[in-house]
Amino acid sequence: MPEPSRVYSAEPLSPVASDRPAHIGFTLQLARFGVAGALVFGVYTGGTLLLSGPLGVPIVVAIALAYLVGVTLHFLLQRHFVFLDRDTFALPLKAQVSRYVVIGVCQYTLTSVAVTTLPHVIGASQQLVFVGVVVAISLFSFTVLRTAIFHEPRAGGS
Repeated sequence: MPEPSRVYSAEPLSPVASDRPAHIGFTLQLARFGVAGALVFGVYTGGTLLLSGPLGVPIVVAIALAYLVGVTLHFLLQRHFVFLDRDTFALPLKAQVSRYVVIGVCQYTLTSVAVTTLPHVIGASQQLVFVGVVVAISLFSFTVLRTAIFHEPRAGGS
């Protein structure tokens, strides 16, 4: 049975978003996204490269292990740091997690396919291809996160 429609609080830690001009709120979100992304990038890429390099773990396994740690950290940072200025989220936590997982599976699949096929095509190492793919995917993430997962209630529904 579907849950009744209601608004879910994000427990903001900063002044309410409506207290400042929209462009400042957007800029602050983008800056926090950059900080969170840099941290997650370090954990994800550093973990993958450490596991697949000196520790000798196959890169696809290394990606999976580092990805699980990175994606968990990323979700928590998005919800509690990047979008902390939201008074409310349109989606309950379960729906946010569900959408986030679908996007994560797509990103993981794309990354794995790229690191197993592109090195032979372009003559680069799997690690170099991995870093390039992670950077490219990150360019799209902010918009998807802010409009489809961690968005505020819209007029007339979520």
